[in-house]
Amino acid sequence: YSCVSLGDAAHFITVDNCSMNSPKGAYASGRRYSFNNDGQRNLFQNCLSTDGGRHNYVSGSWTPGPSVFYNCVATGSLSDAG
Repeated sequence: YSCVSLGDAAHFITVDNCSMNSPKGAYASGRRYSFNNDGQRNLFQNCLSTDGGRHNYVSGSWTPGPSVFYNCVATGSLSDAG
């Protein structure tokens, strides 16, 4: 599903210096979300997604926030990054 996925109960979490490189598996709905955040007040920083991620940096449609994706990079994405 993803390299890191924070659920809706996740609050005040920092994800730092993580990478998802060349993911394998089906390219379909609900897969290859490199860094997913459904919680609030979370920080993703210095993260990298390479070669095949889909919606690399995302928050759920009902996620209240605030949350931050800082200094994160996506290369070779198969869809929009966020």
